[in-house]
Amino acid sequence: MSKTKIAAAVVWVVIGMGIVWWMWVQWDAGERRAEPQKWEARRVVKSWQGTGIKTTEPFEIKSRRWCIKWENRDSLLQIFVYRTSGEFVTLCANVSEKGKDTSYVYKSGNFYLMINASGAWKVTVEEESES
Repeated sequence: MSKTKIAAAVVWVVIGMGIVWWMWVQWDAGERRAEPQKWEARRVVKSWQGTGIKTTEPFEIKSRRWCIKWENRDSLLQIFVYRTSGEFVTLCANVSEKGKDTSYVYKSGNFYLMINASGAWKVTVEEESES
């Protein structure tokens, strides 16, 4: 690989890290620290799997709380949540190793996800449902 390509890749990584840092600063500190409350009944809203970058189709969340279950099968996974109006809601995953976890969101409405990954991933959105 040429030095120009390596330099360009480094520049894009630095820009990406700057964007993630800026979004983190903008994130509501109260929501970031909120402990997720347990709930028994969940309904799967949507599920996706793939590799690389994906913008999902819009989905509707009717409950006040919902979660994103994600699995990173490679080295980089970032999941950004947006309202369909384009308003940034939260960064719910920003990991650089294989693994899985659940991230919680406490807003209802219409959303879509922007998934940025360097390899394979799986993402499922679930919302609280009446038991």
